[in-house]
Amino acid sequence: MKINKGIIIQKRGKTSTIFDGEKSVLFTLNDSGSYIFSHLKLGKKIEEIANLMVRRYKINHPVAMRDIKSFILELKKKKIVSDS
Repeated sequence: MKINKGIIIQKRGKTSTIFDGEKSVLFTLNDSGSYIFSHLKLGKKIEEIANLMVRRYKINHPVAMRDIKSFILELKKKKIVSDS
């Protein structure tokens, strides 16, 4: 995943705020969204992030995969990230 131009991210405790400079829009991510996003920024694969989420949030792997894919789809729709 690649973070698109004009996107500014600020981490605040367990949440993150994303500012889209081109659209002048703010998005706030909760703890799990912030966690996923931070690992996407590091270049981790979906499978790696799912494994980390299983351990951190005590959820099962299929649920983690579904949530991550759904979250990434929303980020793409909002043009925050794109495929690298």
